[in-house]
Amino acid sequence: MIKVANPIYDVVFKYLMEDKRIAKLIISSLIELEIIDLEFKPQVFARNMKEKIITVYRIDFKARIKLKDNTEQIVLIELQKAKFPADIMRFRRYLGNQYAHKDNVMMLEESPESYALPIITIYFLAYPLETYPDIPIIKVSRQYIDHSTKQVLGDKKEYFIESLTHDSIIVQVQAIRNKKRRKKSGNLHPIR
Repeated sequence: MIKVANPIYDVVFKYLMEDKRIAKLIISSLIELEIIDLEFKPQVFARNMKEKIITVYRIDFKARIKLKDNTEQIVLIELQKAKFPADIMRFRRYLGNQYAHKDNVMMLEESPESYALPIITIYFLAYPLETYPDIPIIKVSRQYIDHSTKQVLGDKKEYFIESLTHDSIIVQVQAIRNKKRRKKSGNLHPIR
């Protein structure tokens, strides 16, 4: 049996994500898209709270990814880990800062205007979610839907929508088990 270090620990998380090859492999597997290039910007934040120092490790990446239609896109990927449910407010503040930060834009080739880079968030949780405690990895994907007909629109992305919304991946570390799961005929089955 292969033993894998728990990514919720700061040292392990930092070690894994600072190795570009490992980071590309892990993130590509989670977002289910090929990462062509990955630039990382590790950040450590420490706060002294009543004789306890809380250290939060997060990493922001700028990645060039290959989309399903074989086009390439630059995106921001935000990785954070949480040990407690109260971390949600920290995530919201940080995400708001990412949306507002002036460096998180790119110039359009055909015009002098800039556009906001899409953001993908990945959260590693050390605690189970209430509703889905046994699902190791949950992908939150947005769809464009015609409100009147309820028809899912095509795969084409709209700048306005992509600039104001984002996809997320939630990894529940405690739910990761020895049994792998695979999709078969629309249902998940354990591999034996």
